Parts: sequence; structure tokens; C-alpha cells
Amino acid sequence: MKIDGFTYNAILLLKTPSPQVVPNKRIKFQGKKFKKEYNTFVTTEFKVDDNVESVKYEVFFSGQLIKEFISAPTNYSGIYHFEKLKTTKSITQRDINNIKKVMVKKKKILITYEQMTQMFPSAKFDRRELVRKLLNKYMPIFKMDTPLIIAHFLAHVYAEVGESLTGNEEDLYYSAKGLKSTFGRYFNYYPSEAEDLGYRRISIRAFNKIPKNQRSKYIKLTKKYAYSKLPDEDGIARRVYACHGNNGYFTLKKGGDKSGSLYRGKGFIQLTWKGNYEAVNNILKRKVPNEKLDIVNKPYSVLQTREGILSALGFWEWQKLNSKAEKGSSPEIVDLITNIVNSKTKSRDKRKQYFAKFYKIMENE
Repeated sequence: MKIDGFTYNAILLLKTPSPQVVPNKRIKFQGKKFKKEYNTFVTTEFKVDDNVESVKYEVFFSGQLIKEFISAPTNYSGIYHFEKLKTTKSITQRDINNIKKVMVKKKKILITYEQMTQMFPSAKFDRRELVRKLLNKYMPIFKMDTPLIIAHFLAHVYAEVGESLTGNEEDLYYSAKGLKSTFGRYFNYYPSEAEDLGYRRISIRAFNKIPKNQRSKYIKLTKKYAYSKLPDEDGIARRVYACHGNNGYFTLKKGGDKSGSLYRGKGFIQLTWKGNYEAVNNILKRKVPNEKLDIVNKPYSVLQTREGILSALGFWEWQKLNSKAEKGSSPEIVDLITNIVNSKTKSRDKRKQYFAKFYKIMENE
């Protein structure tokens, strides 16, 4: 394509099945004339997929190649400024030296498609790519742009939501005994309610010894257990996470409150308590105002991929976890972060394993 005597090409160099050149058809030109000289802005917009090895740019004047360079295959808009190039029939070395490339700040690809696929192979393609693009776009804003920090962050995301990258709610599968020992802040005052809310079960071995005509009261069977009563998870949440008071944290109230259900642990790094939702929401409004998030009034939105990932970034910033992640790659550092992300988790060893795997992947760009 030509403008003011120039020809500008953007071509994609593919990896497979064999390297080949494909003309890019999404090139837009904009130019302004100032007397006899031209300030010409050439804007390219293109999309690349993971088969693209690189993007090659060529600039011609009167059929003569005067500029070429190869860029990494990133989806972005680039602006190239050919400053005060006179449209004469010949071009001098001085003119060539006058070419000044001004590119819209090109963001480094923090997480490649290959790296994300290695870390989350079972996640649906669209969801995995959405997460990757969100992280590549916003991690620099949160100063989470090193392999070490990224590996720490994603190890905890993996531990919280699994390989599928699907947001979920906190598991409140407790027996009466478990409720009393874990949530004494409520059940120390109302112990009888634990019996009503917790599950009752026996081992599957004990179940198999029961005469078949006496098994009807068991309503759920797993490989290990037979349940005669399932936990009332919403009822538990209403009581142990009630946070309708002015400070947004636990408020003791018999029977609990709907706020407990609303602000039960949710997300990609699970948020609990209205006060915590408010703190993270304030950070998101400041850091990513264009996303227009409101996780306080829409707490279930953190179960969605976009809101969940951004809320996890906000939580990371709020808790100043970069400063801990930067201390190194030892298991002790992973534990320091776990103490803040989920101190009561039983997955400490797994989080260390995830981190070790992800850090190795992130270092091999």
C-alpha cells in the first residue's frame, strides 16, 4: 500500500507447516501534510495466533527498501512516525537517518501461550486465553512482571481454583465437630446449631455391613463415605461469615445474616468478608478504572473469569504480596504467602509443588 510515495508492508512469518509469508490485510494509513514536508503516521492493527513466529515490517520509497525490522508476534497497535521525510524522487542517507520509529509502548508478553498451556492444560481454551491476556495486560500495572512473582501468584490461583481456571466458592463441608473446632466464634455460643448444620456420615466399609433394607436413610455415597445428612453450606456461611456490621467483618448474630452468604469466600484467590471486598474494590477502582468493577455490590461477580482474576490481582496488591514473593523461591517463601492467602489450608505442600513447577516454566521463556 502507498502513501506519499511510500510503500509499507506488514507480513506475518509463520512457524508451521513451514515458514511462509502472508500479507497482512488490516493496515490503516493516516497522514497529514505540512507545507512540502510530511509527518506521516502509519498505524498497523493486526491479530496473530500462536503459529506466528514473528512480524516483519518493510518500508519502501520509490521501490527502494529503506527500512525493515522484525517484531515479536504480539497483538497490538503500533504507530510508526516517518518524521519530515520529503517526497522527492530520490532519498538521501540523511533522509533515511531521519526516519524515527515511535511505537506505542509495546508491552512485553509476560506469559506466553505455551507457558499458560503447560501450567493449565485442562482449562478451556477461551478461558485460559482470557486469563492470559488479562494478566499480560494488567500485571505490569500491579508491578507483577517477573517470572518469580508470576509463578508465586499462579501457584496460589491453581491451588484455589484448580487446573480448569474456574472460579468457585469456599467449601463448607463440615461435620458438627468440624464446625465447632473451626468456627468457634459462632458455635461456641450456639453449639446445638452445629448438629443441625453439619454433615453426618459413616465409612463406606461400615455402610456395606448394614442390611440393605436399612440403607435408605443414606442419601449420598462416595468412595470413602456414606452420608445420612449433608451439610447446610449456605446456613453455615450465613452464621460464620455474617458481616453486616459497620466494620464489614464478623458480627455475632443468632441464625446469622444474608451478608454471610454474600461475602463467603469466593474467587480465584478467595475473598471473604465485606470489609475485604471493599478494600480490594477500592484498589481495583484505582488501578483498573476502565474495567468498571463493583465487587462489593456484586460479590458473586468474582466467580466470573474477568472479575475473579482482577480481584485476585487486587488482593495481591492489597496484601503487599510482591514484597514477599520477591524474597525468593524457597518453600518458606511459599508458606509466607500461604499464611496470608489461605492460612488454614491443607494444601501447603501442593502449593509448593505448583510453585516449583510454574517457576521452572516461567523461567524458560
